[in-house]
Amino acid sequence: MKKASIDIGSNTVLLLIADINDKEIYELENESRVTALGKDIDKTKEFAVESMEDTFSALSEYREMINTYNISNENIIVTATEASRVVNNSKNFFSRIKKDLSFDIQLISPEGEAYYTSLGAQSNLPNEITECLILDIGGASTEIIDIEINPFSIKNFISIPFGSVRATDWRNDGVFDQNMEQSFSSFKMEIYIGKKMIGVAGTVTSLAMMLS
Repeated sequence: MKKASIDIGSNTVLLLIADINDKEIYELENESRVTALGKDIDKTKEFAVESMEDTFSALSEYREMINTYNISNENIIVTATEASRVVNNSKNFFSRIKKDLSFDIQLISPEGEAYYTSLGAQSNLPNEITECLILDIGGASTEIIDIEINPFSIKNFISIPFGSVRATDWRNDGVFDQNMEQSFSSFKMEIYIGKKMIGVAGTVTSLAMMLS
């Protein structure tokens, strides 16, 4: 059965189309578009018009790709994360997407982000790893998730309102240091020190490639 998944993030819009048979997943399409939907959200509390148009354009392209595989709407999952949780105009934007592109967007919680991120990551870890931290740096939030592998469970997690898009905005506005201190001040980071950490998503993988 062919299925499609779209992730509307604060920096990128991701598409995965896969053929799933007997628990085997065969990747058919894997696309990413940078739309910076979370740009300036701390100042304006709204999506910028340019970012919405870029996002809508990416979703239109994805709709055409999905249609070529004849995937029905019930087999399409579209999710949105931190930026969409905190702005005032996401509802109107998502209504336009629903009307014009027939995508039903699920706004997931920080708990949902932590669960689905770690569930996907743990499925590809070596058998000898029994527990670890999952680090997911997004555009507007960062999740640190403490998991056990077999059986899978989340022992602890935090969602910090910091990400690549927010950090860029803060640096441009000259408030990076104070906002970083404020973002991390509410969390007991020491409980995560010394544990094996696995990084996922674009920011971490890009940094790893730059340092390798």
